[in-house]
Amino acid sequence: MNELKDIRDRQAWGIAFVIFGVLLGNTIYEFFGRGIDLVNLFMLLGVVLIIDYNRLLHLQLPGLKKKTLILYAFQFFILFLFVFFRHELATGSVSADMAYIFFAIALITAMASNSSFLRWTKVIKISFFLSTGILLVITYVLFTNGNVFNGRFRFSSGADPLQMGVGLTSCFAVFLLYEGRSIWDRILKMLDIGLLIIAEFAFSCRTAIFICLIMLIIWLIQRFRINLISQKAAYKAFLNLLYAIFGFFVIFCIVYNFVPGIKNTIDSMGEYMLRGVLTLYGNYSMGIDESASTRVYTQKAALDLILNESNPLKILFGHGYMTMYVDVPLLQALLDFGCIGWVLYAYIVIFNPIRTILSREKIERASENKDYCLQYMAFSLLAVTAIGKQLSSALPYGHDVYLGAILCWFLA
Repeated sequence: MNELKDIRDRQAWGIAFVIFGVLLGNTIYEFFGRGIDLVNLFMLLGVVLIIDYNRLLHLQLPGLKKKTLILYAFQFFILFLFVFFRHELATGSVSADMAYIFFAIALITAMASNSSFLRWTKVIKISFFLSTGILLVITYVLFTNGNVFNGRFRFSSGADPLQMGVGLTSCFAVFLLYEGRSIWDRILKMLDIGLLIIAEFAFSCRTAIFICLIMLIIWLIQRFRINLISQKAAYKAFLNLLYAIFGFFVIFCIVYNFVPGIKNTIDSMGEYMLRGVLTLYGNYSMGIDESASTRVYTQKAALDLILNESNPLKILFGHGYMTMYVDVPLLQALLDFGCIGWVLYAYIVIFNPIRTILSREKIERASENKDYCLQYMAFSLLAVTAIGKQLSSALPYGHDVYLGAILCWFLA
């Protein structure tokens, strides 16, 4: 059967395009320019492919379950603030900001139109080869440029290196989940992880590197929990854990010692990350990190606005869309959305993902059902990207903040 004619295979392609649309589009721009808006095209294509048209033709409309209603309510709340209480600091394109909101609503609708997703092996396989292609192109661009490790690398097409770095965390999640059957699949997977390490340090995105580390830890913990509950011997589960850790250690050591120029970059990044953390807590023994110092200032300014506010409506519903650039999404959500909006925001992007990751019931189900196990592991890693966004210099707006969180709600 033709893959795109099979509903579940078509949905697998859709999810892959939704997750990798931005990264794929920005990578292609490097060779063909920005004549066509490929990023939005891939994202739209992903949503179109996910929709279950068979159910719609039989007048089975997207189910309005509690989780779907919560997601809709929050996105329409953001839309209301955008239309009526948009501040001058919202310097982005009005049409682009509006498109991000409607993309989130469209993705919720597309996911809600499906009764279930069963072919996660297909999603991971498609995503694996997409990720491999993206990384090979990025690697080619990096090493045909003479200054790859001299400062933060930028594509000539203008793609944001921070956005590229964070986008690559999804590739890392796929490499963790993909279990190739042949020795060549395993070799390609190890090569991909090595190339990803190179790319992440070339783009010099602290948040992306931190997210990858947390992903690896969560993946190891979840695998260990599933293996134990599925009644595998504890020592075998522990051995599998050690093998995985050893494999990543070997790959990292090879990259660190044999890729020209990357050793100094990795050492500098470690110092850069530590200096940023110390600056946030007022310790300047390693010098002042400008990014972290700016974040301290904006946090204080936002907290002053929140704590000194006396208008009940602003306390409950916030000061409006993009009151100021806080540089901490969770804090900005409290400022812009108020107490009610913040509770919804925090529940969608943090509390619900964490609760599901820790759920023993879901771990037990994953230990009994191989298909659900892959789906649940995918959820766990997507949850890390959703939560990790709250630690970056992102905003509580845009498709990338809600993409992982929305998918998580329908995968749990």
